[in-house]
Amino acid sequence: MTRHSDVFARLVAARFLLGAAAAGAALLGAQAHAQTTQAVKPSKPAAWVHAPSKHNGSGVVLSYSVPARLGVDSASSVELRFSGVTAEDAQVEFHFSDGLTATLADGTTPTSQALPAGRATTISLQVVPHSEGTLFINVFTRQGGRSSAQSVPLRVGDTQAKTKVKPERAAQTTPEGENVISLPSSSR
Repeated sequence: MTRHSDVFARLVAARFLLGAAAAGAALLGAQAHAQTTQAVKPSKPAAWVHAPSKHNGSGVVLSYSVPARLGVDSASSVELRFSGVTAEDAQVEFHFSDGLTATLADGTTPTSQALPAGRATTISLQVVPHSEGTLFINVFTRQGGRSSAQSVPLRVGDTQAKTKVKPERAAQTTPEGENVISLPSSSR
């Protein structure tokens, strides 16, 4: 009789362990699904960022709001705000990184626009990046004969893997003993 109850106890224990393993697998599957679902959700726009400017530039202050991370071939809204405009001849001009398409609300491609003196102007762009990495909206402002150039960075996809700089060869040393790493340059 002991042998029967021993076998029965082992069978019950095996069923309990199989049930616990199945529940654990279901929990891991649910967690993996939740992580995948979270990765697909669009990111919220970041707070307004004031672009750095030089002291003898145009005087136009650029602030921007972009989503923390954009998706490849996915439209996102970017807001650009211009303030500090004092001259009647103030202008803004846009240039976009290769692999980035941008349109205004009316569907036209922004190239240049006059900025009215004495008030802030907000321009909304719909941007569609076509590749991963960090792409840029290059913004050129002019007023009163002075100009400024500023760049608005857009992080697309997995930018951590794209932005790590890897030297092509080992570090070199200057005659003074300082380490120098030679990096490839991009020519246009």
